[in-house]
Order: sequence, then structure tokens, then C-alpha cells
Amino acid sequence: MEAQSPANSKWRFPKLTGATLVALVALVASICSIISVPLAIYFYKEAQIHPDLSYFVFPVRPLIANPKIDSSIQVLYNGRQVDSTICIAQVAIWNRGNSPIKQTDILTPPVIFFPEGNRVLNVSVSKSTRDIIRLSVTQQAKTPNMAALTWNILEQNDGGVIQIVYEGNASATILVSGTIIGQKTITNGVDEHAIMYDEALSKSIASLIQSMMFLLLLLIVMLLMRKRYPGYLGRKFILIAFILLSSLGFGTLLLTVVQYRFIRKSCA
Repeated sequence: MEAQSPANSKWRFPKLTGATLVALVALVASICSIISVPLAIYFYKEAQIHPDLSYFVFPVRPLIANPKIDSSIQVLYNGRQVDSTICIAQVAIWNRGNSPIKQTDILTPPVIFFPEGNRVLNVSVSKSTRDIIRLSVTQQAKTPNMAALTWNILEQNDGGVIQIVYEGNASATILVSGTIIGQKTITNGVDEHAIMYDEALSKSIASLIQSMMFLLLLLIVMLLMRKRYPGYLGRKFILIAFILLSSLGFGTLLLTVVQYRFIRKSCA
């Protein structure tokens, strides 16, 4: 029995048949199909019709009077002298959802409220997107630090700007509360965490889709080139490229999952 020469015992790269290449393409297509299921669920939820009543408090609050700075200026409100700082605050209120909000959809009337110690002196609607929405605001006699909001209907991007003259702290926190069918709490339009979460999640999903589409497209192009120019692209090169591209796709998927969990944890 002849001893096997080192040259013959050297490991050789396995040959790829046409069926093997078809199986690799089917594997990539299966992976894309599996990934498409959660993506379809995500985009389905995003496309759901829901209201989203939001508000935004303008950061600049003009000062009308401050007795601590200039005592020569006196302000009377209903015959009563006001000894506190008087400011003007503006609050934008609008529906950024894709479902209209009717008056009958309101479970708890929305109110704009200040912390205790602040008093609303005057409220008005300084701007409205349309007259037909009939946006209005009224003071609350029993709760002087609140103002109630009413409207006929708020369709998508409908709303207005509420102007509030109040006495108290010039940097007082202004919030809007209420309950609407399909929305438990009113959204703060400048919630940085929520904006960062939504944008980062959208970018991660878009990056994942692009990487997987690039992987599938490049593999198909390589197979077509190998069929047309068999001398340039061998089976060994195609398999190595497939492994590298698969690693790229799975790495992108892993990075997306890690980034999603990190953002969700930081925004909690």
C-alpha cells in the first residue's frame, strides 16, 4: 500500500455544484423572509390610525411687570393690585396623529395647568389652523392655576396657539393633561427621549434593510457574473464572498438589536 503524499493529503476546498449555489441563495432568501416578519409587524403598528394630541410650551416668556425690579409700575386685576411677576406664556396644542379628535372622544377635558402659587389672569387663542375647529380656552374659577381647552374637531396637524397671562414664577413648569379615546396621556411635543428613540429606531431598521438588500443583490450579481464569465469568479471565491457578506448581514442585525435595547433602556 503506497503512502499518501503530502500533496495528496492536503485539504482542498469543496466543489460547489449548481444545487449548492441554489441552496445558498434560498438560505439568504429565507433569512430575509424571517427578518421581514417582525419588520412587517413594526410597520403595521406604525400605520395604525390613532390620535396624538400634543403640546409645546414656547421657551420665551415676555415679562409684563415685576414689582421687585420696578415698584413704580402697578398692575390691577379686577380691582386688585397684583404684587407678583406677570408674564405671558404661549402653548401650542395640535393633533399630530392620523385620526381626528372630536369633542365626543374626550374622556377627561384637557387642561393647561401651572404649579400651585401661580394664577392665570387671562387666556385667549392667539392663532388657529382653521376656524372650523373652533378651538377655545377658558379660565377655571375654582382652580385659578388652570385653563380648560375645548374644540369641535382636530384633524391631523390641526391646532392652535394659546396665550396665557399669569402671575407667579416666570419659569414655572406648564403642563397639559387630559384623556382621549385611543390616547391615555397627552404628548409633550419636545420630549427629547421619545424623539431620539423614534429616530434611532427608524435609522437602525433602515440600515438593517439596506444591508440585507445589498447582500442579496450582490450575491445575485456574483452568480450571474460567474455564469457569464466562469473564468473570473470561481466557486471558492463565491463561497468566501458569501460567508463575508453573511457575516456583514448578521453583524448589522446584531448591531440593530443592541442599539434598540440600549436606546429603549436609556429612554425608559
